[in-house]
Amino acid sequence: MGDRAHLFSKDISLQTHVEDILALVEAEELNDFVLVGHSYGGFVISGVADTLRESVSHYVYLDAGVPADMSPGTSFSWSDYNTPEAREARLESVREQGNGVALPAPPPSAFAVTEPSEVAWLQRRMRPMPLQTYIGTFTFKNSGSNGMARTYVAGSKPPYASLVSTYERIKGDKTWSFTTIDAGHDSMVIVPGELACLLMEI
Repeated sequence: MGDRAHLFSKDISLQTHVEDILALVEAEELNDFVLVGHSYGGFVISGVADTLRESVSHYVYLDAGVPADMSPGTSFSWSDYNTPEAREARLESVREQGNGVALPAPPPSAFAVTEPSEVAWLQRRMRPMPLQTYIGTFTFKNSGSNGMARTYVAGSKPPYASLVSTYERIKGDKTWSFTTIDAGHDSMVIVPGELACLLMEI
């Protein structure tokens, strides 16, 4: 949400975030660039790739969600990638803490951030997510990032539990490059220098 937190609306969805990125690319007349999506952002850049395709030189999924099927006509939502129990727990938190419209921000410890100054920074910056980013759907028209140059970067210290099945799926898929970084889910907070070097290598 960042500097757009004041624009929070119950209508903001995954589709909105895809359109946000597409609009930025158009406004800045970007071409032949690297697009990185972290966590939920993996779903966003998959949607962006469906339109931009090879206009992006490389898609990087940083410890991110990846739709299992990006075939044209296939729809998905972020909530599809939680167990039924985890999905219900999140929806309960929406009802009890998010006024029925927002996913409350999780604690920094959920992302393996433990250094006190980093914990304090995250606590200042994290914002609730509109519910529709979780349950709203996106439908592919052009195969998402399938067939494009793309790399998956998995956090390994520790692995993010809800993404382990994604790691295993991607590692076995020859259409992907796969690597790891020695940090937890929020590597950009925990080891920013190492992550920057890795992204430059990619």
